[in-house]
Amino acid sequence: MAEKRRFDMHLGPRGAPQNVGPELKAAHPVVRTNPVTGWKSIFAVGPAAERINEVTDGESKRLLEWFLDMVWRNHDLQVRLKWKNKNDIAIQDNRSVFHTATFDYMGYGERFGNQAVAIGEVACFDPSSCSRREALGLPPANF
Repeated sequence: MAEKRRFDMHLGPRGAPQNVGPELKAAHPVVRTNPVTGWKSIFAVGPAAERINEVTDGESKRLLEWFLDMVWRNHDLQVRLKWKNKNDIAIQDNRSVFHTATFDYMGYGERFGNQAVAIGEVACFDPSSCSRREALGLPPANF
């Protein structure tokens, strides 16, 4: 993945004992339970996801495309940050938030950022967890 995305990767220990070496491999539930809120959410299904386990190849491909359309290619579901100065900082919880750039900054100069990733828990799904909408007493969303 590092070679494919053209970034350098530290090969020594990176926090968790199993997080060493040249490969970044993981298997996560598509729907996970946030350990803080107890709410279900779609786990970061971005362009790095290769396959959804336990479904056919065709189903996996269609589901990944649907998720990409919903959370990566769709710029309607968003929080916009208006940067005021060079010292501004944005912090997000990747357990329930997905980041993608909106390319609307032409003429404003170079855009860059540094990313720091904290060591988190292993993503899991609690079948008894509820969605945010359920917890707030809202009707189900229709997609």
